[in-house]
Amino acid sequence: MRHLGESIPIDDIIAFSGRLAGIGWHLQLHFESSFVHDLAPALLRSPVPVVIDHMARVD
Repeated sequence: MRHLGESIPIDDIIAFSGRLAGIGWHLQLHFESSFVHDLAPALLRSPVPVVIDHMARVD
């Protein structure tokens, strides 16, 4: 997201989500809606539930 600065590679995020599973947390992400189809395969690999946050930016 341009308004948030540089992003973290999705593979790094999915690797980190393994640590969340051990404490019963979910993964919450915020990204441009145009990326959802490209990110979907990686998000499906997450060992925890994934929440896609829109932060009231519905467009």
